[in-house]
Amino acid sequence: MMFVLADEASLTNVIDKAGPIALLFVFALGAALYFIWKSMNKQLKKVDENIPVDPPKVQDQAKDQ
Repeated sequence: MMFVLADEASLTNVIDKAGPIALLFVFALGAALYFIWKSMNKQLKKVDENIPVDPPKVQDQAKDQ
């Protein structure tokens, strides 16, 4: 016995409908990425450039006592 899982006509119909939806999804991801990028640039401009790279070294007080 042989089963037909999907009729070729219905499969073509599903594939034809998926194209525009996928394109809208890609455009939505691109728009979200654009606004996230702008927001991140705005936040990075607020960062103080004079922050020391290395934290100050704290001397071990146990050695002094």
